[in-house]
Amino acid sequence: VLFFFVILSSTCDIETAAPQLRQSLEGECQCPFRVEVVPSWPLTSHGKIDVEALVAFHRKRKLQDAVPDVHLLLAKLWNDLSTKSDHPVVPGDMTFVTAGGNSLGAVRISQELEFALGRSLPLLVDKILNDKFSDVQAYLTSVAEKRELPDHRVQRKRARLAPPTVVQCTSS
Repeated sequence: VLFFFVILSSTCDIETAAPQLRQSLEGECQCPFRVEVVPSWPLTSHGKIDVEALVAFHRKRKLQDAVPDVHLLLAKLWNDLSTKSDHPVVPGDMTFVTAGGNSLGAVRISQELEFALGRSLPLLVDKILNDKFSDVQAYLTSVAEKRELPDHRVQRKRARLAPPTVVQCTSS
């Protein structure tokens, strides 16, 4: 995935600029991409854009946004993959296996949640199979709040930024 970090003017909001920006980028970019709005350019001590700080900003934002989404995703997958659960809200004391779930369903839930959080969750399958729903939620919350991500440092020699482009915001 290619990331485009952008700064919007104070009079422009992302909902207004996103379609125009996405259309402009789709014509130039033939790979999957994401647009990340940053408040300002982080600079190194030499006055250059700090790519590592941009990556850290993205990871922090992803984790902050992920916890509520992960809980909703867990509940949806739990209901979809257990045969006895017709509840729109999963009771906290329900276990996956007693609700009709199986080990393949637990693996699928684990894979989906690992993808959503962007990190490995080696204990999750065991927790889904053996613990209550509320315990699985608590585990996901504790993992997300630790914010211990693997250190994927961007090599300075290879990190290149395209020159900034200006996107005009037009409000209708």
